[in-house]
Amino acid sequence: MSAPPFKLPTQPFLTELFQCWQETPKKILVRDLSGSCPEATLERFLYDVVTLRIRFWGILDEHARQALRDPNADDVYIAILATPGYEYTVLCYSIYSLGAVIVPLSPGVLVEEAKYFLELCNATLLTAGIADIQHAQAISDQVGVQCFTFDPMQCLLKEDPTFVLESEGPWESFSMEKGFILLYTSGTTGPPKGVLHSRRGAVAGFRSLMSHMGMSPQDTWLLHSPVHWMGGVWQLFITVSAGACVEFCSRVFNPNWLMERLSVSDLSCMVMTPILLDTMKQKLHAAQNAWPSSRYEAVMAGLRGLRILATGSMPVGPVRQAVWKNFRGGKPIVELYGMTEELAMVARSSWEPDDGTPLGSCGKPSELVTLKINDEGELLIKSPALFTKYLSPNPEIMKGVFDSNGFYKTGDLARLEGGYMFIHGRASQDVIRFSGWKIFAPEVEEALSSHPSVSQAIILGVSDPHTGQRVAALIVPKTGNATSNALDLAAIRRWLSRERGILEYKLPTVLRVLDPTQKYPVTSSGKPIKPRIREELFEAELIHNCLEVWDLAVKEPGMAARPFNWAGI
Repeated sequence: MSAPPFKLPTQPFLTELFQCWQETPKKILVRDLSGSCPEATLERFLYDVVTLRIRFWGILDEHARQALRDPNADDVYIAILATPGYEYTVLCYSIYSLGAVIVPLSPGVLVEEAKYFLELCNATLLTAGIADIQHAQAISDQVGVQCFTFDPMQCLLKEDPTFVLESEGPWESFSMEKGFILLYTSGTTGPPKGVLHSRRGAVAGFRSLMSHMGMSPQDTWLLHSPVHWMGGVWQLFITVSAGACVEFCSRVFNPNWLMERLSVSDLSCMVMTPILLDTMKQKLHAAQNAWPSSRYEAVMAGLRGLRILATGSMPVGPVRQAVWKNFRGGKPIVELYGMTEELAMVARSSWEPDDGTPLGSCGKPSELVTLKINDEGELLIKSPALFTKYLSPNPEIMKGVFDSNGFYKTGDLARLEGGYMFIHGRASQDVIRFSGWKIFAPEVEEALSSHPSVSQAIILGVSDPHTGQRVAALIVPKTGNATSNALDLAAIRRWLSRERGILEYKLPTVLRVLDPTQKYPVTSSGKPIKPRIREELFEAELIHNCLEVWDLAVKEPGMAARPFNWAGI
């Protein structure tokens, strides 16, 4: 007599996986290059999800069970402390299948930080992978929340398990308005806040992305991004829910490893941040000169074989876009503009060659997004994939987040041109107010980044008692140019004006040139932290002798007079 089939809830994402299992039960769904389960098939994954779901139900208290049964009750939050890999993926889908909210934590979270995160959402349970047992237990002891460890090796897979979609059960009252995931992000001021997304928003957002990316079971997505951030979350869910293979590699990932991995030529999708794009460009140029041609061409074949090479987290700029389109034989990089608050991306460019996306644009707005740009140039959006609320100890956290018509204030400066979106940075950090003028820092940053002697350039406003702010430039020169006269302030201003057409009022009046080995403050995803750069590298008294400051009273020779050099005022 055959064993009864396991029951899957009839919920989005799970129904797609059920259909994929019916067609190819032995297909590899998850590849974990350094985890306890190196490869997992569709049937193995579904088996672990449904059996873990049953175990969760058994250890939750009656209050949590009742809240899961009641569509009008408060959300039940279950946290995950696990390195990116198979265990993390099973925990995510099991929590989702239960009807609870996924709360991913950074594997490196400190006990005190975890205490804040868990108490803020009143987490019912802390789950962990086997590599994180001790860390999770220390947090559990401090916070007083129950801890559960998932070990795939203790879950013996039944031979050829079968599954059915359940129509009734203790979870039949799922509400699509209940929470799907809570992502913590740093606040502009105060402690981190939680960004809560609903199940309905997740379905709308991820299905939109799956369609835009053309995801299918034939894809293999190389995932090295942090999975407790939005960037890793959407990559994981659109890949697994499409029945494609997700390959986790964060524990072994580095540019040299990636060069070798690309040479195998079996990957179809991945994300590279702009900083990684720059690093890989250097690696590819070096390999072209130093490697045997067959080895170099194998890497290039793998790079060109990627159906999707996506990027985001900061503006890519037309120079990078052009370089990588050339590397990939005419295939564009997919530029994504989004934020933690929006699951569908606000705008995204196409992966199809010659789709007409102009250089410098992040593509067309998502079909889900309604947008407007206010008088200050700030982008505001509405979307069914938009977050529902912030969780914060600050009772005023939602004040001013939306305008009077319900549009979310992104804080980003944008323009629409020919149906394509162009982002000009943050309204708060990237608008420099110099006397009566407003300067968009990314415009100058993009121009300066193309200087032949410049490796990296950052433009920001620094305080000035006479003008309010000055336009400041931080430059990391290319190796061998650290002492070049071409990187003094007068030469930089002249080059920006003549070669890139930057108007005079936008030109830098403060310059700091770093040694190529010096570091500046960045986030873990590589974004420059401009407030810290301003404080540590420009405004701290100890470094004043490192700065070159332009005398505003000096009329520099050779500066061409042009209309609107001073904006006509």
